[in-house]
Amino acid sequence: MSQAKVEAYKNDKVNRKENLKKDKRMRGLRTAIVTCLVVALLAWAGVSLYGNITNQQKNQAITVNYTDITNYMQTLEPSVAE
Repeated sequence: MSQAKVEAYKNDKVNRKENLKKDKRMRGLRTAIVTCLVVALLAWAGVSLYGNITNQQKNQAITVNYTDITNYMQTLEPSVAE
C-alpha cells in the first residue's frame, strides 16, 4: 500500500467511532423526515377525501314531482276494476 493509503486508513480508524455516530444520526434524521412526510401526505389525503365526501352528501337533496305518476296511476285503476 502507498503511504497515502496507509495514512488515510489510520485517520479513518482513529475517527471511526465519530463517523459511525454521525452516520447513525443522519440515518435517524432521514428516517424521521421521511416518516413525517408520509404522515403529512396521508393526513392531507384523508382530509381531502373527507371533504369531498361531505360535499357530495350536501348536494344530494332532490325534489321530485309525482303528478305525472299519480295521473298515470289514476288511469290504470279503472281498467284493473273491470
